[in-house]
Amino acid sequence: MLSKVLPLLFVLLMGLTLHQQKLTKVTYNYKKRLSSESGSGLYHAMVTGDKSKVSKRLIGVMQDFGLMHLLTPSGLHLSSFLLLFHYFPRLRIMIVLSLLMSSFFITGFMALKRMLIFYFLNYFFKNIKLSFLGTFFFAIAIGNYSESPLSFCFTFIFWGSIVFSEGSKWMLAKQLFLYQAIVAILFNQEINLLAVVLNPLVSASFTLIFPLMLICYPIPLLKGLGTLIADLGESFILLLESLSFLNVPGIMAVALFIALALKKRYLLVVFGLIFVTSLNHPIMLKRYSSSKHYPLPSHHEILKTGRFKINYIDRTCRFRKSGNFKCRKRPSKFGGPSI
Repeated sequence: MLSKVLPLLFVLLMGLTLHQQKLTKVTYNYKKRLSSESGSGLYHAMVTGDKSKVSKRLIGVMQDFGLMHLLTPSGLHLSSFLLLFHYFPRLRIMIVLSLLMSSFFITGFMALKRMLIFYFLNYFFKNIKLSFLGTFFFAIAIGNYSESPLSFCFTFIFWGSIVFSEGSKWMLAKQLFLYQAIVAILFNQEINLLAVVLNPLVSASFTLIFPLMLICYPIPLLKGLGTLIADLGESFILLLESLSFLNVPGIMAVALFIALALKKRYLLVVFGLIFVTSLNHPIMLKRYSSSKHYPLPSHHEILKTGRFKINYIDRTCRFRKSGNFKCRKRPSKFGGPSI
């Protein structure tokens, strides 16, 4: 009896999560109050995939360390939740089947739907690689690719590397870092050199706490606890911003990976020289605002650059800890323009 009722209860729980704005007025007001808090945007994105309330600063840090998958309900979220039913395989497959059937009546959640298909196929095939290939072709057949091409590609690139990896976990971490660097090249982004170590650690920590956050989300009396956990997680991720001096363009990350793979010391020396030199270049002075880098006006002549300072012919700009540049015009007697 329990095995039949519990999946239905979980489907109801998911429905409440997706349509929380239709609950009572008290719950709605409570949600609005929580949305003004710092961690609720991250919390909301982790559960529903809606990133509109996540600060640009936080998204910038997560992009640098390859953590954006935490903001999209996917295999990591599903695996984290299903760990609670590890010793109840029949109950687990009933939950997967219930969620899979529900996903066809809900728009979005493409990555989560692919993982539900995989879990369902693997229950019968008992072969991860065969289930992976079956998921790939079945997802294409039902139009999963046409609905979200980029999400489809990201899923099978990173997930495929995990499924078909036969080396050590460290080798897998390096492979994932390489794919993140390639994505950074395609989207003209940067990647932090420590992402190869910190990304798996943060993802593993998320796997442990996500089930509790999911349970708390639709319950007004417990949502404050989930928001508190999200606050702590956001604070930790923003601490990684202090490591932004290790951010490099994707092409440099790929070059470093090749140098390490070939074990050529002279390539490492060349990479080190390029990296140290680029730290003082204005394009490496990152800001977390509407644009990725500080825009350099064409009519401004650069006189001198430093790690946190740029001197133009008519103004001096400094990089502040808040993530923005503050510029001040230079009087004509100190080298500024004369009118």
